[in-house]
Amino acid sequence: MQSVWLSLLWKEWREHRMKLAALSGVAFLTLFLICFTFRNNIIDVFAFMTTSLGCYVFMTTFFVAMNVAGGESSRKTMPFLQSLPVPMWQPAAAKLLLASLTLILPLLLVMAFVYLPFLLGAESSESVRNAIDWDQGRWPQPWGIDDWFTARLVGSVLGILSFLLWLTAAGVNRSDEIRAGAVGFLTVTAVWLCFAGLWYIAEKKELPTIETFLKVAISAAPGGPGYSVWTKSNTLACLLIALVGHAGAGAWFLGRFGQVKFKSNRGGARDSVVQVDYTLGPPRHSQSSAIAWKQLRETGPLAAFALAATLAFTAIVLLADETKNVNFKRVFIQIGTGMSFFVVLVAGIGLYLDELKPGLNNFWRSRPNDLRLWFGVKYVAGLLVLIAVLGVPLFMAGLFYWSEGHHDLDWNEFWNGAHVATWVLTITYSIGMTAQCLTRQPLYAAALTVSILMIGAYLLAKFNDNLQLSTATNVTIMIVSLVVVIALAWQTVKHDWGWK
Repeated sequence: MQSVWLSLLWKEWREHRMKLAALSGVAFLTLFLICFTFRNNIIDVFAFMTTSLGCYVFMTTFFVAMNVAGGESSRKTMPFLQSLPVPMWQPAAAKLLLASLTLILPLLLVMAFVYLPFLLGAESSESVRNAIDWDQGRWPQPWGIDDWFTARLVGSVLGILSFLLWLTAAGVNRSDEIRAGAVGFLTVTAVWLCFAGLWYIAEKKELPTIETFLKVAISAAPGGPGYSVWTKSNTLACLLIALVGHAGAGAWFLGRFGQVKFKSNRGGARDSVVQVDYTLGPPRHSQSSAIAWKQLRETGPLAAFALAATLAFTAIVLLADETKNVNFKRVFIQIGTGMSFFVVLVAGIGLYLDELKPGLNNFWRSRPNDLRLWFGVKYVAGLLVLIAVLGVPLFMAGLFYWSEGHHDLDWNEFWNGAHVATWVLTITYSIGMTAQCLTRQPLYAAALTVSILMIGAYLLAKFNDNLQLSTATNVTIMIVSLVVVIALAWQTVKHDWGWK
């Protein structure tokens, strides 16, 4: 028994060790950029650290969870795993354990580094104390914890474990990582939308008992344990509900993992195979239309799902708002901007997720296809789908918001902001595509993309502060950087470079 567990843990360690290094590098890079950029404003340091912790909790957990849930099926190694003389819950448990350590250890290292100034007496500084008080007022402490450092660390760790269990349970046994991530994200959105709807009904109908129950039950929701802000009198009830809910999610993943059916590689099919009939449509009239249609079928559902999730989270905010003074269009823009960045990153990574896998890669390279046409149409079609489904609704919402008299920005600033947002999403999409072509691993591609974006944004801001670059120079830098990224992706695909 001991040798079986050691073998499984060793296998997972070999797969997760580079992920651990990549996440640690991104975490320390983020900390360095925050501290160096806002070194003259300690309040901004604490504010951006808290925001970065929230982004780390969800984004990194999302990419690790989708690999845990769909990685074996995506790499076609699930039949080998099923052939091992062990029950499938044991490999699943090993995956969850190593995934948890991979996500939590970089956080512990960074927070230990952050805590060094506290050990040296930094907390006694009036400016630090004021910054902590301001951040605590902006983001309440979870589980009634008074200490800022402990609250942020405990909340982040519990948030990671919660999202990991929910996302893996929802996306288990999907055919690839992107589908596992999409189903997991959809499940998380649906759960929170249900809570928001029930809260709205309880508030409207004046049902205090239901409101109290929801305050406790939300601890079982995805990410709920990391953000439970109820009084200490409810701590035990929240803890029990959280344990029951997440034990159920974990049991679902352990029980379902590996319970899929595959065709046999040798004559016939296994008795457990589900036969599926595929009906092909008529052939397209040209290669370009066929490629564009294929990319529409791949990117379209992801973009539509992102738009639906944005509307759902906007509804959650509006339903949970007690003041009823929140503007729908403003909330939609704020949530949609963050959602668009996340989904554009996933879409860019997913652009060549399947095409560069060995079997499909060898197949399409053996066909009489125009590689330049295939690369160009695929890139443009995916980008246009994202702009049409995500960019246009956000732009129209901003336009209507501005036309209603909410002139937070003048027209030129609004128009320039739309151009900059379009470029940021385009460069994110392009870097994600290039990073996936080079690394051939979604998590590494995401880490590399985020790192490049943070370093690029920092350098561009420093150059603008020190050199006072003109608008034309900034536009030139943006265009050149985009061309370089696309050219690198093209060369990578053309010559089949990358980490194999």
